Amino acid sequence: MKDNQNAVLVFKAISDDLGDKDPYVKVLADKGFTVQTIPVLEFKFKNLIVLKEKLDRPDRYGGLILSNPRCVQAVADAVGGADELPDEWRELPVFAVGETTARQAKDLLNICTTTSGNVATLTTMIVQKRSLNPLLLPTGNIQLDTMDRLLTKQGVATDMVEVYTTVPHPQIEENLQAALEVCVPHYVVYFSPSGVHSSFPILKEVVDVKETKWISIGPTTGAAIESHGLKVSASASKPTPDCLAEAIASCAPRVSGNRFVL
Repeated sequence: MKDNQNAVLVFKAISDDLGDKDPYVKVLADKGFTVQTIPVLEFKFKNLIVLKEKLDRPDRYGGLILSNPRCVQAVADAVGGADELPDEWRELPVFAVGETTARQAKDLLNICTTTSGNVATLTTMIVQKRSLNPLLLPTGNIQLDTMDRLLTKQGVATDMVEVYTTVPHPQIEENLQAALEVCVPHYVVYFSPSGVHSSFPILKEVVDVKETKWISIGPTTGAAIESHGLKVSASASKPTPDCLAEAIASCAPRVSGNRFVL
């Protein structure tokens, strides 16, 4: 087991883990980092028949909110693909949280979206385009954002349907141990509180907790890191590959060739 000053260990959901095609891995590798990803969660879809019934009646809605890639996948699975989605949805406002969600909406549903990586900003955009009809809002069993509450306060009605359940990845400990055998990371990146709580009991026995750089995606994940007595070294301003690379580079040593430096 070796220590590597440019090694990054990324904890993220399995549905977002695209291997060599993962844009986060590609951007960090281009900056000279060595990246390993550990899936921390799995997603099991549910209520797709209910969702399809709602999607078959676009006349009842003022638009659609897609809060993450799982919701896009749920819509695609419910209707059976882009060709089966009623065309009326493409004439209604569709909102997406994050570039990955927007990209998947285009790829799987052939839908263009109004997009922001920030829930509060996207909520403002939604309010500006408010409709008399409710917005269809597919969601998971764990709600970590405040979009529905923010919209309710602004008088915007939503029709929420739970379309997936989040469960811990059954092999997280095994995968983490295997990754640590390859290299002890200098940077640890968390996309969600679940990744923090499931991995830290193992990591603290291996890494130098004080020397390791702990990187969060968003304030909620940062709070989870701090709950273990750790200091958040940097936080990505948006959930994008470039913003994550900037966050890591902000606490990385400057090196020749302009690598690690953005």
